[in-house]
Amino acid sequence: MVNPRLAFLAPTTLSWRELPKGANHHFIPKMTTESSIESSHPPSPVRHVPSLPTPSRPSSQKAVLPADQIGPAKERMFSLLHSHFVANCLYTVVNLGVPDVLGGETLTVRQIVDRIGNTDVNEDLLFRQLRLLSEETDGPRLFIESSSSNGGGDGDAEEFAYSLGPAGALLQTNVAGQASMACAVQHSFERPLWSAWSELPGATYGGSAIPPFTAANGSPVFEYYQAHPESMVPFQEFMATNSATAVDGMVEGYDWSQLEGKRVVDVGGGYGEVMSAVTEKYPDIEAYSLDLPGVIDMAPALPDGSNVNLVGGDMFDPSTIPPNCDVAFLRHILHDWTPDACGRILESLHGALPDHGQLLIVDAVMPGPGVTGPFSKVQKQVDMLMAMFGGQERTLGQWTELLENHGWEIDSVVENTPSLNLDGIITCSKGK
Repeated sequence: MVNPRLAFLAPTTLSWRELPKGANHHFIPKMTTESSIESSHPPSPVRHVPSLPTPSRPSSQKAVLPADQIGPAKERMFSLLHSHFVANCLYTVVNLGVPDVLGGETLTVRQIVDRIGNTDVNEDLLFRQLRLLSEETDGPRLFIESSSSNGGGDGDAEEFAYSLGPAGALLQTNVAGQASMACAVQHSFERPLWSAWSELPGATYGGSAIPPFTAANGSPVFEYYQAHPESMVPFQEFMATNSATAVDGMVEGYDWSQLEGKRVVDVGGGYGEVMSAVTEKYPDIEAYSLDLPGVIDMAPALPDGSNVNLVGGDMFDPSTIPPNCDVAFLRHILHDWTPDACGRILESLHGALPDHGQLLIVDAVMPGPGVTGPFSKVQKQVDMLMAMFGGQERTLGQWTELLENHGWEIDSVVENTPSLNLDGIITCSKGK
């Protein structure tokens, strides 16, 4: 059984209950029991992946550090090894609703817990997590630690108070004009995705051809989310947040005026955020947002007079794709899938679009050897995230091969577009 004092550390479903009066936010997660956790996320079989023997190599061929580099190198290694401590603490305090409780105030842990109103919260563990998170000082701060007027001078938790830093402020929900990153934390660190990373050794050298997410959860990622709405909610909110924050760049990063008077389908377009912004500026574009029926059912109503049509369908099934579309727009879609699955998507679109049909692909074009920096690092991080699902980011050569093998010819490529967070723009026509 889960110790009730530690229950808030277990993965939670996205069921909610109201806070008591005086709280700064409206909802906090309702904690699940051990049995409900098991029913929501059945455990995957534990597979033993053997350790590989260390290759034999003469000492003369090994990298030997100068003495003055050993200390900094070791410190760097510990920083990398301990990074998941921060991730799990962040997941816990977000699930508990701490950022919304703090708002613009500075509070002690006791005050935070009183406002949450959950008697099962372990105050000592929460204090220790906030203490660690306030040490994250590289870049905008998550939490800021200060002295309170409480406590007995012996270093107990009541002498410490916490407020939100700029990064922590983005973890609040329902702030007008400010996209929340809380759903990103909940999606990234809930058990289905988190446990997929433990399957990476098996996929790398354990002889498994199954994507790590599938190995951990028993079904591919999108099938899993369809069957588990408690996981679909933060995932879809995260996708919507990503689209919302990228909308301006997407509208400005491509010359949509050349598509006026045409039909454009946004494949995997979610709630239609991108197409809504595009058609607001270019009203002569007839736009469709195609996504799974379960996603479309969750979509908020579009404004009156919107030129966007939300369509429930399946990009693998050409019969469900809106007919007579001139352009299929795919933003961050093909990187989710294996080459075989991408081939089926591309062939489905090839069959659904008319002879003059085109593809407009917005996705990463991976850099060549030796290219490093903040943007290439993000691209490589996302590439490893896609590996959890069997997908990948692609180099220009890989894009060319994939598209040509399934009936499409590249017309133009714009790599590293600044307004698109350095994504590339690839336009294609049907092959001759």
